[in-house]
Amino acid sequence: WWWLDKYLVMNTTIIIQARLGSSRLPSKVLLPINGKPSIIYQYERIKNCKAISNIVVAIPDNDQNNKLEQTLKSNKIKVYRGSENNVFERFLKCAEFFNADQIIRINGDCPLVSRTTIESLIDFFNKNPGYDYSSTTLDDSFPIGEHVEIFKLCSMKKASELRLKPTDCEHVTPIFYNNSSFKFISYKSNNLYPKKLRLCIDYPEDYEFILDLVSHFK
Repeated sequence: WWWLDKYLVMNTTIIIQARLGSSRLPSKVLLPINGKPSIIYQYERIKNCKAISNIVVAIPDNDQNNKLEQTLKSNKIKVYRGSENNVFERFLKCAEFFNADQIIRINGDCPLVSRTTIESLIDFFNKNPGYDYSSTTLDDSFPIGEHVEIFKLCSMKKASELRLKPTDCEHVTPIFYNNSSFKFISYKSNNLYPKKLRLCIDYPEDYEFILDLVSHFK
């Protein structure tokens, strides 16, 4: 970890995107894993990531998500509340509030996302400083649920001055790999994963699979 010294002064903030209003599996981020809400289980897996300044959960600012805020704060986890539909704006304002230089974006319905993947992506991105964006999502070398993205706050600010499409506002990062104003680089896995492996929670069967998988960690 010799490279860490150079970047300790850089504020790299993990922003976890979460909400309770999923249409396919409501309140999925609160489903229990090992006796804890899924999002708390996720947070505890990644809270000791190296080269990270903050971990924040960014949630919609509406009454539906009050329970989620209470759960997070009772576990001493930082919360930022912002626009429900314009998630790009929510991320931008959250990053500015916490003085982030670069942002790691992960989804709250991915409880098994790996600390190692996050740390390796930060290393890769910092060794390729000419890029605005990198992620594990640009090819299929990582399974769904092990998707991690990194981008610079200055790139977000630049993007905010452009005409954002609805998909940019909803999914935050497509502008970085669909617009020629930005440079992106894919981070590829060296591991061979089963092609149809899903490590996220979108459907009840995903949750059952995660529970079965986690039972083998004990």
